[in-house]
Order: sequence, then C-alpha cells, then structure tokens
Amino acid sequence: GGCKRQKKPLATLSLKDGMQSFCEALAKYLGEDSIKLEVDVEIMTANPHNYELRVNNSVINCSNLIIATKAFQAGQLLEKHNQGLADSLKQIYYAPVFLTAYTLPKVLFTAKARERLEAFGFISAKPDHLTLGTIFSSQLFPERELEDDFCFVNFAGGSRNSQIIDFTTAELLLQ
Repeated sequence: GGCKRQKKPLATLSLKDGMQSFCEALAKYLGEDSIKLEVDVEIMTANPHNYELRVNNSVINCSNLIIATKAFQAGQLLEKHNQGLADSLKQIYYAPVFLTAYTLPKVLFTAKARERLEAFGFISAKPDHLTLGTIFSSQLFPERELEDDFCFVNFAGGSRNSQIIDFTTAELLLQ
C-alpha cells in the first residue's frame, strides 16, 4: 500500500486591520512619489521596458505599472497597446453583492445556539432567496470578537439574483 497524504485543515485568513492595511503597506513600500490617486491617465506608449503616461497635464515615464482600477477601466487604458488583453478585461462581469454587517446580543442565544455558531456560517442553496449566505464574523476572526455581541456579515444578490442592483437600500434591508 501507498502512503496517503494528510490534507491540511482549511483555514480562514484575514488581515488583522482589514484589507486596507495591505494597500497601505504596498503604498509605504512603493513610496508616496510612486503613487498617483484619482487622476486621469492616458497611456501614450507601452513596451516591455517602459511606459509613458500622461497624468493630468504632466508626462511620467516608468518601468513598472500597476493599474488599480475596475477591470473594464483597465481595459480602456490598455486598448491601444494590447487589444486582446483590453477585450478580456472589459468582459469581466461584476456580480452585484449587497453586504450587511450586524450584531446581535449574546444574551439572546442559548448555550446550544452558541455552540452552533462555532462555525464558518451558512450558504443558502435556495434560488428564490436573495441571501447567498452569512458568515459568523466574530466567531471566525478573533480580532472581531465583541464582548457582549455576536457579529455577522450577510451576502445577498450575486449572479443568481442580480436584480438587487435595481433595489434601493431600504428595499434591500427589508429582504
């Protein structure tokens, strides 16, 4: 008989201070002079060794370029320089998802109910439900644990319920 490989247990990871801390660390590493925020950019020339950009009214040359925007906007920027990549980026579909974070007092939960919360959360498989699922955030991430409350994050919409894009916030909160 052969050796069976043991599967590593699945882990849920999160940055202690949220995803924004990743962006802040990257910005610090690159340096303030390397980052241009909320500017109009036109890529004038692009080749494997250099990019020449028009940013507002100035010209910038760089050897590396990070485009941190929506895929279709990156596609528009790259259209003159790599049509295949630009077309692929413009095809990426963004499914609308509505997130709701909320807390409930721990005193509302019996001991048995608290045991059931020692999990990831749940996923709804019913196609007529707008809710995709809910994660038990304070149970998954120790840094999000609250003293008197449980924290939950609910996800609604997605590809199967894309009509939520037309709902008002008030309508979504009533779902």
